[in-house]
Amino acid sequence: MAKQYVTVRSATSQADTGQTDTVRPPGWADEATIYLNWTAKAGTTPLMDFKLQNVDPVAGTALDFQWNGITQLSSEALVVIHVGLPNVDTEDDTGVVYFLKDDLPGEMNLVTTLDRTSSNEVYTYTIAIEYRDH
Repeated sequence: MAKQYVTVRSATSQADTGQTDTVRPPGWADEATIYLNWTAKAGTTPLMDFKLQNVDPVAGTALDFQWNGITQLSSEALVVIHVGLPNVDTEDDTGVVYFLKDDLPGEMNLVTTLDRTSSNEVYTYTIAIEYRDH
């Protein structure tokens, strides 16, 4: 079984409303595990959301996965999202470990949304992916 690990983002004291990171899995990869590791926060109302999008590689248009994203985080956590695993009949849509029925697309967006309601919220986190073949 082939594996490849990639760090997508390493943010220290990030003070904005988030970002979209576009990734292209290796052609041999059938599945991926995404690790969102929120390790520190500061401010009045730090909240974090995260979702995945399929991307049309020609037009660049993005469409959300049928999964509606993680349960909003209000404190530090390690979130693990499995995409493209065989035999996932029912999506696990709660908690901090998610199993998605979607196939691993050729290009996808990892969308992080950070609350800045009080303008004093800052976030330290990483996003990493482990790609695998079956």
